[in-house]
Amino acid sequence: ITARTLRHVELRTIADNGEPDSRKISLARALIVRNYLMDKGVRSRIEIASIVGDGGERVEILVPGT
Repeated sequence: ITARTLRHVELRTIADNGEPDSRKISLARALIVRNYLMDKGVRSRIEIASIVGDGGERVEILVPGT
């Protein structure tokens, strides 16, 4: 990601629906990944989507146009 000239990167964090604070946990996870990418030299705009649903907890990194 750092070697490319990108306009933006999208982070989608998905949290299980069972926890009362699922959205907060998902958002916190996204912010940690965003800070990591910035520390590694990613300078493009990073959009964050925090999603609560079924299917396990994960972070998806989407790079449009790739």
